[in-house]
Amino acid sequence: MSRAIRTLCQLAAIAVGLVLTSSALAAPRKVLVLPLEGDVEPDTRAKYSAQVQRLARTLPGKVTVGDVAFTDTATAIGCDPKVPKCAEDARATLGVDELIYGTATKENGKTVLVVHRIAKGKPPREAQMTLEASDPPERAESELTPLFRPPTGEPGHEAVGPDDLDKDKDKDKDKDKDKDKDKDRDREENKEVPPGSSTEISRTKVFAYAAVGGGATLLLISFALWASAGGLEDDISAHPVNDAGDFRDLVALEDKARTRALFGNALFLVGLGVGGVGGYILYREHRGQHTMVAPAPVPGGAALMLGGVF
Repeated sequence: MSRAIRTLCQLAAIAVGLVLTSSALAAPRKVLVLPLEGDVEPDTRAKYSAQVQRLARTLPGKVTVGDVAFTDTATAIGCDPKVPKCAEDARATLGVDELIYGTATKENGKTVLVVHRIAKGKPPREAQMTLEASDPPERAESELTPLFRPPTGEPGHEAVGPDDLDKDKDKDKDKDKDKDKDKDRDREENKEVPPGSSTEISRTKVFAYAAVGGGATLLLISFALWASAGGLEDDISAHPVNDAGDFRDLVALEDKARTRALFGNALFLVGLGVGGVGGYILYREHRGQHTMVAPAPVPGGAALMLGGVF
């Protein structure tokens, strides 16, 4: 009996470990890129923001582009954007592994571009450059490229050079052509797919839902075993003890009731643990979907900006 219980507990521990390991491996690294802010013309600032976003997409993980600038984000979470710790607080509050933001400001007729990278568990990094009005846009991109390479001596993704960026541009063009072809085909077949109809779900959530479902199943089985053990207890109480045969039958019933009760206890604990792990993973995923409302000035008044990571 004790050996069977120990084996069951060992198998349960292995199952919990596999769920935890699988969810950790499946969880994608999240990178959030905020738009540049500053007093540079909006069109120029948007151009530099697009270059930063394209370089960020060379990083490993899931890269998301935000709608709210860093200053508005810091104001929304209640920290001073001028304090270095505020960037780390913003990263942690937004639930991402890395936060990228920056500024594009005017200085003596030139553009000063500053880009920051705040990664979890790593020292902050930044790149700063001064651009002339006559400088081509490619200069900013080439100057920023080293910022998106791993630090010297640190293992990471392969360094990205100008040739790689040109390849990415070609790939983007090919993707745009493919998308146009798909749209034309959809129009011809009158089967346009409405936006937001994707049913794709992350592998992390699949593991989490499986863990919750498995835990609930084990709990139901444990309840059934307890109910069966309770029914056997009633049979034991009403069982006659008139001879040796009756006594042997009574002992067998008691062993059976004890076995079912012990298995019920073990499955209850395992189901509670596995379901709790799945619930925690879903909670953590839910926390990663942040919605932020921040004030933003507009001509003639103020407005609220909705942004975050989804």
